[in-house]
Amino acid sequence: MATSKKSLAEERPTAQPRKKRSKNARSSVPELSDYSTIRRVCDDAELESIAKLITSEPPAWLIQWLYVCFQCVQRDLQLDDETPTRAHLAQMLAEIRDAIEVLSRFLTRGDLVIYLGSADQPLSLPRIMFLQRWLHDIYVRASNASESELLVGQDGKIKSGRGRIEKRGLPARTICALLISETWESFQGRYPPVGSRGAAEAAESLWQVSVGRASGQQGADNLKAWSHHFREAMSQPAETHRVEYRKIMDSERSFWEQTTIGEKFVKGNKSS
Repeated sequence: MATSKKSLAEERPTAQPRKKRSKNARSSVPELSDYSTIRRVCDDAELESIAKLITSEPPAWLIQWLYVCFQCVQRDLQLDDETPTRAHLAQMLAEIRDAIEVLSRFLTRGDLVIYLGSADQPLSLPRIMFLQRWLHDIYVRASNASESELLVGQDGKIKSGRGRIEKRGLPARTICALLISETWESFQGRYPPVGSRGAAEAAESLWQVSVGRASGQQGADNLKAWSHHFREAMSQPAETHRVEYRKIMDSERSFWEQTTIGEKFVKGNKSS
């Protein structure tokens, strides 16, 4: 039930002995030089414990959404290490568009798609439609980004200079608080108070699962320190992020529900 994740970091810490992965372990980004404790895997049980801090009876899609949150926190931590040059970014955006064109072309072929499924995991029509919408969305974003004033000058050419593009967005801890805040509102019908210990515990748990260590110094009240990040998560500069992550969360819930219905329909036809 996982989504996207890869690292471009050049420096990596000394490899540690591999631990046996549990049955439900989910892999994610490699370790970073600045965050040598960052997790490579995350168990469903860990995500479920976070989910129960938000709602007493978490639905299955919430576990998947929290895995997306797990990845979002890690990806934000990686940005400092991965900020590319303009030329490199333009190249990556072009490769994204090329890859999506190939995938989109093949997903329209029913004779091929049928072989991507299996008897116990059929590739249902709702899932294909979701993938096509998702790919289209990424394609449009890549196209728009390739024409951004950050990359392209008034002459339509890539701006010169070897400097790396300045990182944009919110700090990783604020992103973590924002993700918990939006998820909290979805289940509780209201955003958590800035000083909510329950929301802070969920944010701290997500951070520790993602990064592999506590958010603050040893002996400090880490939960109290989250108040600042929840306040920042509700600020005007964070509004765009809130809207975007809410859309992703709603899409995840819709995707899970539609896929479940589609697969039940396929299995029902096979048994009849």
